[in-house]
Amino acid sequence: MNAKRTGVFLKEMRIQKRISLEEMSKALKVTIEEIAKWEMGESYPDSKEMTFIADMLGVTVENIYSGYHVRKKMNKTTADTLIMGASVSILAGVLSFFLLRSINLEVSILSVITFASIGVLTILYVGLKTE
Repeated sequence: MNAKRTGVFLKEMRIQKRISLEEMSKALKVTIEEIAKWEMGESYPDSKEMTFIADMLGVTVENIYSGYHVRKKMNKTTADTLIMGASVSILAGVLSFFLLRSINLEVSILSVITFASIGVLTILYVGLKTE
């Protein structure tokens, strides 16, 4: 734990959520000076206050103690789903190329690769946002 980093994180999140020192002090029933000590890294809130602060700021207690948003590792099921989705997108792009060529439509391999890539990137983006 780094008290300074935790303090900076608390202040950044409070400002980002547009919560004033006065509002936070009233909600927590502590003085503005106490919150200022936390934000300067001179002390920590107690565990009860920490849980309330985490809820108020929309973060986890772990985020506060570490001083940044901790990203969870992707589980195997999600990773497998993303790989399968990416594979299907690539396969669909390749198949569409051959199908369009077979009916004498002018289509470049570059356009098919582009569309397949967009599909892959979309699947990856959605997968990462859900984690």
